[in-house]
Amino acid sequence: MERLFKKEVIPWQWIFLAVIVGIGFILRIYNLNFPSVGYHNMKENEYLEIAENMLQDNDFLKERFISTTPFQIILNSANIPKSL
Repeated sequence: MERLFKKEVIPWQWIFLAVIVGIGFILRIYNLNFPSVGYHNMKENEYLEIAENMLQDNDFLKERFISTTPFQIILNSANIPKSL
């Protein structure tokens, strides 16, 4: 009977972990709509461009990769052969 009314105490490690995860979540949500630049995985940029093109063309069945990055525009305007 004594065990039924025993109040469980949460160890301080779990509270500390919850606070750290909460702070990390708040910091990430605050910058969620920022562009993916910096030291992010570059695959993220590729997937974002594919999704953006699907949204612009309203065609979600075909996966097209049309690069609109400044580097690609510079290469196209510089008349550099495609073999490079």
